[in-house]
Amino acid sequence: MHDLHVWTLKSGIYSLSCHIRSDDPMLSLKRATRMLNTKYKILHTTIQIEDSNDIDIDFDCKPHH
Repeated sequence: MHDLHVWTLKSGIYSLSCHIRSDDPMLSLKRATRMLNTKYKILHTTIQIEDSNDIDIDFDCKPHH
């Protein structure tokens, strides 16, 4: 996981965005969403899944100068 951002929408309501690199993108998305909902009560999520098998695309977030 990288490029993780968490912020408060209002008191007790949180939002999260992140990138996850995975060998099984759909399973990772399901597990991450479930864990964020149940363990951390984060219901508003944006998760970008990056297929670690896709070597043609570099999704790493690097600062642009």
